[in-house]
Amino acid sequence: MQEISNPMVSIPEKEMPKYIIYLLVFLFTLHITPGTYINSSFLEQFIGEDIVGYIYTIASAITLLSFILTRRVLSKIGNYKTFLLFLIIDFFSLFILSMSIIFNSGIWPYIFIVSYIAGFTSRSIAFLNLDIFLEHITKNNETGGVRGSYLTSSNIAFILGPLISGFLITSVLDAGKVYLLSWVILIPVIVMTIRFLSNFKDSKYKKSDMFNTAIKVFRNNDLRNIFASTFILRFFYSWMIIYTPIFLSQFIGFNLGEVTLIISIALVPFVLLQLPLGKIADEWLGEKEILTAGFIITGFATLFMAFSDTKSFIFWASLLFITRIGASMIEIMTETHLFKKIDDNSINILSLFRATRPIAYIISPIIASLLLIKLDINYLFLVLGTIIILGTYFGLAIKDTK
Repeated sequence: MQEISNPMVSIPEKEMPKYIIYLLVFLFTLHITPGTYINSSFLEQFIGEDIVGYIYTIASAITLLSFILTRRVLSKIGNYKTFLLFLIIDFFSLFILSMSIIFNSGIWPYIFIVSYIAGFTSRSIAFLNLDIFLEHITKNNETGGVRGSYLTSSNIAFILGPLISGFLITSVLDAGKVYLLSWVILIPVIVMTIRFLSNFKDSKYKKSDMFNTAIKVFRNNDLRNIFASTFILRFFYSWMIIYTPIFLSQFIGFNLGEVTLIISIALVPFVLLQLPLGKIADEWLGEKEILTAGFIITGFATLFMAFSDTKSFIFWASLLFITRIGASMIEIMTETHLFKKIDDNSINILSLFRATRPIAYIISPIIASLLLIKLDINYLFLVLGTIIILGTYFGLAIKDTK
């Protein structure tokens, strides 16, 4: 990355790239999160809770294919142009989403689904591009702190997003306002990308296909265990994002505004914990102990959700807060461990790592949809808690980088 000189900015020149990327990821995440926890509730109004998961599965399958093709695109046009391309796709996707809802035409649910899938895919690849930008300028001995700062920037937006949608939404049809706001927030992301990242110098991306990369990961004990850990975390996220809003609104009885506020409170641990935990992993403990503790905390708190039916705002905000304490520990440790072992030209390993999200979104909604044929939605959290607790095996199996 070439150093950026700007006399109007007081941040030291050598620090500019990191701060730019932290701000970019904050704004980029902020444009996503207002709609994150209303998408499933919105779709459920028209196609049923047992079908919603299949939409996520289709979107994730397309995203996975995109990850497989990403290295070829990066090799031809570079990370900057690839990032800008997917930002533009996302831009038009959000505009179509908001207009299709606001004008409420007879076919708008189908337009919503197609546009949602396009946006889901483009955002997933864009996060990979941001990873490459940041990894390019990160020294190995500062990985935990840098990834902690990066994730903290993103997670502040994850808290603000549901709060924003909670204020905007009085009924499910108010989703049009949310998507229009997301579209507006994306504009400065595109402007900043063109202004600050157009001179990015790509490393040479290693040639390797996803199949060979998967074999390489499987044969490496540490990589295999960290990939398994992040897959379980992504599985957890997918069920929480898809089914928690439906569960809290349909099963417990909260309205969508209350649901988004509960979720905003629950996400606070990501902001409070990940930066200090990343630095602790760099300087003192390593990753194993924190990762394992995260699985235990998240697993047992999720299990408890299955047997709780009280309509207490404080109770649910507190319980979900505890699940995210553990999840924040898992996330920062998996990120820190992996990025200490790769560099910015390891695009295939990085792509496969990020592909755990769409893979989880392919598998988990199918499993949930099948379970919902026979079980009430609260029992999904019994299954999910059990899966998370089993993840302690992979946490204990990694070798600390410290």
